[in-house]
Amino acid sequence: MSVNRHEEPLSEVGWPPVWATAAGGRNIGFFGFSLVLLAFMATIAVVATRNRESVALLFWWGTMIAAGLTAFVYWARLGLRRRSSSRVFLSCRDEPEGTGTVIGYSFAVWLTYWAMAVVCLAGFAFLTAVSVLGLLTESFGSLSAVVAVGLFGGVTCYLLCFCFHGLRGKLARGSVALSPHGVFHRSWSFRSYAPWDSVIAVDAAEMDGPLISLIATSDGGAWFERTSRLWKQEEMALAPSLAIRGRWLSVDPALLYHALRYYHAHPEARAELASTAGVQRLQQARLTS
Repeated sequence: MSVNRHEEPLSEVGWPPVWATAAGGRNIGFFGFSLVLLAFMATIAVVATRNRESVALLFWWGTMIAAGLTAFVYWARLGLRRRSSSRVFLSCRDEPEGTGTVIGYSFAVWLTYWAMAVVCLAGFAFLTAVSVLGLLTESFGSLSAVVAVGLFGGVTCYLLCFCFHGLRGKLARGSVALSPHGVFHRSWSFRSYAPWDSVIAVDAAEMDGPLISLIATSDGGAWFERTSRLWKQEEMALAPSLAIRGRWLSVDPALLYHALRYYHAHPEARAELASTAGVQRLQQARLTS
């Protein structure tokens, strides 16, 4: 895992130089590929439907997955700088940080993930049922039927567990909460916390998109807890430091980056994070010295 770091202070609120441009060639390439895939799947699905072919349903299923992928690539890659600071809010929580100023994860990204998971689950459950039927009607020991049941059944079981963990809150839409005491991060499949006194630096890095890292000492009260084994996120490797991927946030990730830098450098201002003053500072991007 390669992580390029940037530790030089920035004179104004802006996109850190180490971060690749949101509308850069890589992201546009991903979006273009997803659009081509969507158009291809939809075209084949329409043709198969008109010809009354039995595979039409399979291609419509693929079209829905491609549509979800296209939406995800747009929201998680191209739309990073279009996100509104109005999504910053004040929350009273039972977590270690208590009352704090909160930035949630993107609802659009969260909804896209779950829509794709449900669509995939329905499709693979259907393929599993067809494979089991084929195994029962063919001669005992048919290798292709056994392989199909094992493959489709395994994916179906994983997706069922994925949805179950979501219902239990082990996989959840995340958030980042800044309080006078520290920073709490709830990601999709893990939770972490770092008191301000344990934070050495706030760092910008590139990890296939913007990464914000609070470098914390291991003996300063920072902690990390994994809530689900079904989703291994790359940023877990940076624990006990808090690692936050910008693509998941409901705001421009540069806003959170500069907010963390501001409150790390200004301990006297941290008390406002437990009031609307902290929310207003972030919404107005008043984060320079």
